[in-house]
Amino acid sequence: MVQRLPVRIKLDAAELEKHPLKVGLSMVVTIDTSASGSQATQARR
Repeated sequence: MVQRLPVRIKLDAAELEKHPLKVGLSMVVTIDTSASGSQATQARR
């Protein structure tokens, strides 16, 4: 089963400058689920 979810991706500007994204590029991602406070509230909306 494939499920697609809308996500917001925050990219580090310095890393993006060193390693620009390219069309068709695959990447390994890390998801921080420990957000608290206002960030956690925004994520639940």
